[in-house]
Amino acid sequence: MPLEKTPRGLEFDPSGRRLYITQAGSESVADPASNKIVSEIQVGVSPHYANFTPDGKRGLTAVQGPSLLAVFNTQTNGVETSIKVGSRPHWVAGGPDSKTALTANEESNDVSIVDLESGTVTNIPVGNAPRKIVVQRTAGQKSSNRRISIRDFAFSPAVLEAAPRDSVS
Repeated sequence: MPLEKTPRGLEFDPSGRRLYITQAGSESVADPASNKIVSEIQVGVSPHYANFTPDGKRGLTAVQGPSLLAVFNTQTNGVETSIKVGSRPHWVAGGPDSKTALTANEESNDVSIVDLESGTVTNIPVGNAPRKIVVQRTAGQKSSNRRISIRDFAFSPAVLEAAPRDSVS
C-alpha cells in the first residue's frame, strides 16, 4: 500500500479490521481487505505510536512534538481531545479499565498516567529515557506479600498490592 509519508508505527484495532498507521502530521486508517486508506486522523505533529483502550472504543496516539496524548473515537476516527503529558511521549498503552492511558515520556524521564474522563495527568519518574510501556491485563490474580517474579515473560502474581513507599522485591 503506497503511503505519502514515512510511517512511524502501526497497530491493528482490537477487532483486527483496521490498521492504524502513524505518519508525520497525521494518522492513516487502512482497510487491509481492500489495501486502501479509508480515513485520516489529524492527531498533530509527529505522532509516534497508536494503541487502543481494551474496550476498543478509543484510540490513543502519542504525539511527540507538542507532548500530547491524542484520544480519538474509533467509530468516527475523530479526535475527542488532546491531553498534555510528559515531554516527548514515545509509546502509549491503554489502562486495563479503559478509563486510563499511560505514556512513556522519553525526554522527561517519566510515565504519565492519564484519566481519560477528567483529563487529569499524574507523572511518575521512572529513570533514563523510557521508550516503551506495556500494560498486562489479568484475570484477577492478586497478592499482598510484596514479592513478584517473572516467568515465561509474565509477572507472577499479575497484580501486586502495595502502599506508597513499600518495598517490592
